[in-house]
Amino acid sequence: MDLNNLNKTEVEELLKVLKYPKNKTTYSKIYQELTSFASSIKEDLMVYDIDYDLEYKLHIYRGKYEQSRFSISIRFKENNKHLLRLDVNPSNTHENPDGSKITGSHYHLYSNNFEKVDRVATPIPKGMFPNLDTIIEAFIDFESYVNIKS
Repeated sequence: MDLNNLNKTEVEELLKVLKYPKNKTTYSKIYQELTSFASSIKEDLMVYDIDYDLEYKLHIYRGKYEQSRFSISIRFKENNKHLLRLDVNPSNTHENPDGSKITGSHYHLYSNNFEKVDRVATPIPKGMFPNLDTIIEAFIDFESYVNIKS
């Protein structure tokens, strides 16, 4: 599989394949941090899938001042390209290559249509990530969507 040029079917398959944290202690620490009242969070956790023998970086970020604004992503360790990124309550408007503008929470899914594979933002359809009120709820939904099992 060429991680620099995945087609839509391959992207969907990689989202579905079962992934595991490489370090369960770090994974537990992240859960504790997400459920605490810590003002900012910036954590990376390595996860892997045994089906394709791939390593990923799971990234969680929340700034110091806006608790309702955060980002969660999973990207390939090999090339640092996003498979999926979730942006909740971003402060800016995202302009897509076709000129459409996306405001509010959205996601970026790998697409080989552009050199920057996460270039296109898409509004979140109902049910895709049903709990975006807190970072822990969104993280649990994200884990489920990308099939990470602890």
